[in-house]
Amino acid sequence: MLIRTAVLQRIKSGEITLAFRRWRKPTVKQGGSLRTAIGVLAVGDVRKVTSCAVSAREAEAAGYDNRRTLMAELGSREGDIYRIELAYAGTDPRVALREHAWTGSTPALPSGPRRSPCCGSLIVIRTSCPRCSRRRSAASETGSRLT
Repeated sequence: MLIRTAVLQRIKSGEITLAFRRWRKPTVKQGGSLRTAIGVLAVGDVRKVTSCAVSAREAEAAGYDNRRTLMAELGSREGDIYRIELAYAGTDPRVALREHAWTGSTPALPSGPRRSPCCGSLIVIRTSCPRCSRRRSAASETGSRLT
């Protein structure tokens, strides 16, 4: 589900709590989450609605000036109209993991050298932290690819 940055900021501030999309089938699930440019969004209720069932109040909660503007944006594309409740759930947890990967509190790589399971040769990966120049060595059981 793609959401414009300006709309994401308004979701984060709590100004926008709903989204409407026209889909053949929903691409989000109730209780799920979305990783976005501003962090993680929690997905609440997701339900199929008719165009007549969308109220002016819901259109405003979705960030539109009025119901007519919302319906014009949804247009007559193929698919059903879905009403999605959204809320800001916090920062992306991957950012914190990335920040702590080099501190030693959350190891990014296995420690110590390892032997290759197929030929027994020593496999060592050496990397350095770009922020503190601390060197760290680790091994990979399956090869030298870092992810």
